Amino acid sequence: MLERIRPGTSRVLEPMTETCADTCPDFVTYHRDLADLVERREPGLWRWFASDELTSDVIDQQRLELLKSTYRLDRTSHKALHEAADTAAAKLGLEAPVTLYQAEGQGGRNAALIYMPGEVHVVFFGDMLKALDGPETLALLGHELAHFRHFAHDGGRYFVLDRLLDWITGEPDSAASFAESRRLFRLWLEIYADRVALWVCGDRDAAIRTLVKATTGIDQVSPEAYLKQAAEAIEGGGDAPSQGHSHPETFLRARALELWAEGAEDAEARIAKLIAGEAKIEALDLLGQQRMTLLTRDTIRAFLAEPEMRCEAVEAAARAILPDILADLAIPGDLPERVEALPPSLAEYLCFILLDLATAEPDLGDGAIDAAARVAATLGLSGFPALAAKELRLTKKRREALGATGEAEA
Repeated sequence: MLERIRPGTSRVLEPMTETCADTCPDFVTYHRDLADLVERREPGLWRWFASDELTSDVIDQQRLELLKSTYRLDRTSHKALHEAADTAAAKLGLEAPVTLYQAEGQGGRNAALIYMPGEVHVVFFGDMLKALDGPETLALLGHELAHFRHFAHDGGRYFVLDRLLDWITGEPDSAASFAESRRLFRLWLEIYADRVALWVCGDRDAAIRTLVKATTGIDQVSPEAYLKQAAEAIEGGGDAPSQGHSHPETFLRARALELWAEGAEDAEARIAKLIAGEAKIEALDLLGQQRMTLLTRDTIRAFLAEPEMRCEAVEAAARAILPDILADLAIPGDLPERVEALPPSLAEYLCFILLDLATAEPDLGDGAIDAAARVAATLGLSGFPALAAKELRLTKKRREALGATGEAEA
């Protein structure tokens, strides 16, 4: 629901004006960071997708399909609707003309953006328009036009990313991290469009009513009642993240709207927990992998900085984890910061890294295990003594001594 239709092969060409730069909600951090990472990591693919332009044939086909399968809502007969679209476009600083359509058939309520360079085309499905009042209609149009703004931003940067992720995840040998990145990218896209909808209509309750009406088909919505229901769902689910693949669950989106409306400074961080949940080592996206690579590098550097730990076997173990780690050691740098807030599975992974290094050379004996315990304590990896005791089958006395080593260092 409340989504956009992406043409199969296209590139955003419409430049943005600066009229809303100081007021319109900025793009979310996740989109910016992911675009930077993918462009840096896959420069050839990025250039390839960025160079592909939407051809006139494809545009003509899209226009023909709209003519064949919709009713065009002209400005004369639907004056109020077009005035709402004009208001939303003006607030977003969009100069592209807006055309509105009602789709054929009696399907479920929905709205979608069909992107064409320099043109905004919004299609309504089912009885979507009949279900909305003035502020709700403005919220819906704000949401759909936010998708256009997203595609048109910075020469189509996020549209390039969207298409690139689509292509990579369609390949049979695609890494799971790309699929997770694509999923989170789209969840955040809906959260962003919802936030813009709220900003355009200026009415939290109208934005929530629009959302619930579109996703449930109900005509009478109490925003307060639904926010209470959402709070109960979130409380009952603990830290469970969104299970959606293109749209977050409605109750999560309503809670996000509530946070945006409250103006909470940490709104984006709190919403991130609702969207992505707690990071797990077996299901990291590209940004999560990048962070863990940096933490792994810092952990290895800290261990090899311990006296007498630089031997051939330990260095070989380090290279097996990160092939370029020894070259990195030649670059001076501070030891890593503590990582107490790291999710359990990621902290355990780093503990295993330390254990692998500490057991790489048997001749180092207990000294290597003690060195690993000191590093773990320095990093805030409090689970290392218990992990080492379990994996190495240490005696109770040895385990207590290992824990004392870590406590003394901490």
